[in-house]
Amino acid sequence: MQPTSYDALAAQLDLRRALRETCAACLSFVAIPYARGDERTARREARRMAGDLWCDGLAAPALDALRAARDARLAGAAEALEELERLGWRSRVAHAIVLRLAAELERETRSAERAMEAVRDRLSQADPGLN
Repeated sequence: MQPTSYDALAAQLDLRRALRETCAACLSFVAIPYARGDERTARREARRMAGDLWCDGLAAPALDALRAARDARLAGAAEALEELERLGWRSRVAHAIVLRLAAELERETRSAERAMEAVRDRLSQADPGLN
């Protein structure tokens, strides 16, 4: 994917809280095309889903992450925060944050899949009484 300046800024934000407070099912609409490398669809879905995610809990952690970035004098953070406060989920930085969260969800999903594959063979050897 060709990153924008907002993508670069979103990549530097501490969005752990945002990921915990964001609906994974909603975010999957962005994560699935992202995983396939379909940038156009992933960006479109990020714009489409941003409003729902924003209202469902993304607003506060996204604003907090950008405020912390501004306070740390991260390049572009002050301007992005101003846009986010003014436009909310309609801002370009909100869309970049949703795309970043989708990438994080995708990484976590792949990691969990690899872990399951690593133990799948051993599961059949486990004592069912220990379940």
